Formats: sequence, structure tokens, C-alpha cells
Amino acid sequence: MPSVSQKLSELADEAVNLEDIAKKIQEVSEEDSRAFTAQLEGAYGKWYARALTILPDSSVEAFESEFNGNFFQPKIKGFIQEPRKLSMPLDLPPELASSMGPWAHPYTRCFRGPLMAQKQIILNAIARSGVATDTVDALDMLESSCRNLSQVISILRQDHKSGALTLSDEYDVQRLLHALLSFHFDDVRPEDSSPSHAGSNTRIDFILPDVRVAVEVKMTRRGLNAKKLGDELAADILRYRAHPKHSALFCVIYDPERRVSNPVGFERDLNQSSDDFPVRAVVCH
Repeated sequence: MPSVSQKLSELADEAVNLEDIAKKIQEVSEEDSRAFTAQLEGAYGKWYARALTILPDSSVEAFESEFNGNFFQPKIKGFIQEPRKLSMPLDLPPELASSMGPWAHPYTRCFRGPLMAQKQIILNAIARSGVATDTVDALDMLESSCRNLSQVISILRQDHKSGALTLSDEYDVQRLLHALLSFHFDDVRPEDSSPSHAGSNTRIDFILPDVRVAVEVKMTRRGLNAKKLGDELAADILRYRAHPKHSALFCVIYDPERRVSNPVGFERDLNQSSDDFPVRAVVCH
């Protein structure tokens, strides 16, 4: 699941495409201009709507202002609505009229300038984000790797020559995950403790200090069904947030007996894409 920072970065990158479409409208023929205008209206409309759903509330007003403009200073809205409206200077000297150009809503002033301002608003929102890119990348990599964990376990269990893999308890799963983490990260630190919360400490299975990610491993068993496991992890997440050295949490739930009847829904309930402390969860069998 993409984080807010990732979504904002995608929006910032897509601004270049909008710029490319818009600048052609006042350069081509009237007929071609109509096609580019329709393309811009659709592409910018989707981009603008996505931005409003992702940007923090404190940035929305300024972002909307660059779209709306006003009567005296038309911006993106005026450009899209009437991109080839002719300017009509009244009683101006020819040299001054010439400097104004032919268009009432020139591309550079009414579209590109406001779009660059909107892009800067997006970049500022990314800069204020609490999660660094390397942390998000680590979560993505961990999720991708653990999606294949069931297949890895199945293969290792078939290796009868050297002894088949056995995963009889949570500690066996931790050892397997430790090997997986060591393949991807140079510094994997097992068994740390989060700060005390309500008089108790929560042990964190692994720490990835280089990317500031805590890793929690769970294995379902009799007496630890989906509901109880979800309650435990929800409480754990609140405690992990208090750890000063961690920016994110990754949870691996090994469920060999398929006690979690709806793993997709279980993951979605745990996953959090907030910029202050994202959480990812993967259920494997």
C-alpha cells in the first residue's frame, strides 16, 4: 500500500506531463487545440482531485487558490476554460499591446506558474512528512519478500536430505525471518524492548536501525485466533509508536492452520499509511 509520501511524490512527478499538454494548446491550430484542451481537462481534473484527498488540510486552501485565481488574476481554471481567448486591450499603444501577447490567459502566467506553485505545495508537504524514503522502501521490500514466505517454507520442508524445516512455534518462525532479514539488511538486531506502557514492556522481535523499522513476528495457535491476535497487535502498535528510534512497524503473521479466515481483511485492519508511523502486515500460511 503506497504511503502518503509516495502518493504525493507521484503527483509531483505527474505535473511535468500536465505542463507538456498545456503548453501545446496555444501553439497548435484551433482544431488540434481543442483535442489538447480536452486531454488537459481530463488529466488535470483527476490530478487535482487526487491531490485534494492526499494533501494535509493546512495546504488545501493555497492549492485551491492556484487553481481558482480571481477576476483580476485568472489562473488554471481560467486557462482550462478559455485557453485561446484573445486579449482585447483597450486604447493601448501598439508596443504595449504587443508585449501583452495575443492571449487573455497566456500559458506561462495562467497555467505553468500556478502549476509550479501547486507542485511546490506538494513538495513542501512531502518535506514535512515524518517518514523517510528509505523507511518506506524497506516496508515495500519486506512486504514483497514475505508475500513469498509460504512458498519458501514449502520448499524448505521438502528438503529431506539435510532435514526438513520444522516450524513448531513462534521462535522457529523468528529464526527463519532472521535469516530472511539478514539477506536484505546488514544490521539486524534481535530482541529489543519498547518503552514501558501502562507498567509493562513489549519485546520487539527485530530492529532494522538503518531504516528505522521494527519487525514483529506472530504465529497463530490454539487460543490465539484472529480476534485475539488483532487485539494484541493493535495494542502493540500503540506502544511501538512510543519508541524513539523507530519510524515504522512491519508485522509478519504465520498462520499454518489458517485460523485467520479473512487474511486480506485482517491485513487491511492493521495496515496504516499515516506519515507519522506507517504499519504493514502480511499473513502467510
